Amino acid sequence: MSAKKIGAIICILLASMLAVLAAGCGKEEPLPAMGKVETNPNQEISGGSAARYSKFPVIPVAASEPDGDNVTLLGVGFSGDNAYIMVAYTGNKDLISRWVQDDVYIVDEATMGVYKDIPVMPIKGPLIGRPAHDGQPGYCMLMNYYNGIKSGSVVTVVLGNYKREHYVIP
Repeated sequence: MSAKKIGAIICILLASMLAVLAAGCGKEEPLPAMGKVETNPNQEISGGSAARYSKFPVIPVAASEPDGDNVTLLGVGFSGDNAYIMVAYTGNKDLISRWVQDDVYIVDEATMGVYKDIPVMPIKGPLIGRPAHDGQPGYCMLMNYYNGIKSGSVVTVVLGNYKREHYVIP
């Protein structure tokens, strides 16, 4: 094949790729807006868009560590260049093994944004580490959309029936 034909094929391919890319621009659906979380203790707490944020029941604040279910918050930090929020805890392995998305979440007290999405990796699956025995630390990763949670943010952490308010992320 001559260099002229190869050049023409490359130009056609580039032009078709440009047309495909241009066709998709500007048609993205807007992300759901996060609304205010209702703080009336007699109502359910909701976190904005029904697509990403569902309703959460009112959970009493833990009066002691560990709480009645033997759950203790070990800390909250970041992973993956602040793309993920990592929540570390200990507790009863049978209770923790039943936790799924919506059982573990964080509410940013400044914006009232709810962070509850657990990322799923292709081979590992959901990024939630369940302890093999009581007292062993476990963890859960949550998506940190738009790096909304930063070091110094004041958050409410919910782990099943455990809730800790005004936690300052180091």
